[in-house]
Amino acid sequence: MLSWIQSNFANIIVCAVLAAVTALIVGGMIRNRRNGVSSCGCSGCTGCSGCVSGSACGKTGNGDARG
Repeated sequence: MLSWIQSNFANIIVCAVLAAVTALIVGGMIRNRRNGVSSCGCSGCTGCSGCVSGSACGKTGNGDARG
């Protein structure tokens, strides 16, 4: 078992780093979703009319727009 770990140590480290980065990205997305931050990418524009998901942008679960 120890020899297998030694021979695959680089792969184990790369997988651990990728898992950590993925967890941080997903955690950030969840945090943004809870804080009501739009994920459609139209936060810097004048509105969501040009956004692909403009009809859902800035809405809560019950369909009310956030102010």
